[in-house]
Amino acid sequence: MADQFEPKKQVDPVLPPDFYRFICAYYFHQDSLSWSRTQNLLAVEAGILAVAFSKRGGLAILALTLGSVLVLLILHLILRDWQVRDQYLPYFDKFHEGYEIRLTTEPKGYWYRGSTIVQWISWSLIAFNLASAIYFLFEICPHLLHGGH
Repeated sequence: MADQFEPKKQVDPVLPPDFYRFICAYYFHQDSLSWSRTQNLLAVEAGILAVAFSKRGGLAILALTLGSVLVLLILHLILRDWQVRDQYLPYFDKFHEGYEIRLTTEPKGYWYRGSTIVQWISWSLIAFNLASAIYFLFEICPHLLHGGH
């Protein structure tokens, strides 16, 4: 059983130029993946809103609630993509020592970061969805507004 996990041959060490090419490709792959997921998040939100405002009632409440959970899960995937992407940034700094090369520029401030903007957009969409679900709940059960009277 242990034999199947033993390497069959000696693995050659990875040379710095090959490692640099790998981390560049990996960085850009993860970055592209996160932005694709961001587009998917917005497409999911558009679908949620289309269902909710065209059907209204109980289906709208369900779509908005479950859709908000889905938006939150996609947001966590995006954040994980960025975490995985950035794990090799210290190696870029090592490769670029002595040169004025930076993979990314420092943002002008907190509100100029893509991660900040995507999180605020996502949380705003979730808040809007949940507020809309509450609106539809009161629309189908107006007695809830008046304390059950």
